[in-house]
Amino acid sequence: LQRGDPQAAAAMLIRLGAFSSEAGLQRQMSKAYLGAVVVYLHAGRGRDAAAALGDCAAVPGFSPQTLALADGLLDACRGGDRADLEKFLQTSGILMEVDNAVARLAKQLAKKDLAALAEELGSSVQTLSLDDGGLDEDDLT
Repeated sequence: LQRGDPQAAAAMLIRLGAFSSEAGLQRQMSKAYLGAVVVYLHAGRGRDAAAALGDCAAVPGFSPQTLALADGLLDACRGGDRADLEKFLQTSGILMEVDNAVARLAKQLAKKDLAALAEELGSSVQTLSLDDGGLDEDDLT
């Protein structure tokens, strides 16, 4: 984080999470994966944050509480409201679940371009509806 390379920092946190998982250190693993999500969000890479969360959630032993925190953070950023994001950061306990350097980045999220981040996060999940003609409910292929 000190070198200013968020991509490298997030990759390092993901590797730390993987090593922690192999060693059976679930708390450290969850902390590292949550840190990677925060780093990606701070860098304005909402799609990468959502993808990292999806990948990390599939790892056995990933804490459901940490998943809820990360999902809540993504939802707060997706909403694009600074006040809601700041309230989430203050009340959720997420700042106690990450390292100090990552907590500082999380606190700075409200000062970022939340509109651009919300747009990227909103477009990272596409829903399909049977009503728009996009899917045929009788087609099983």
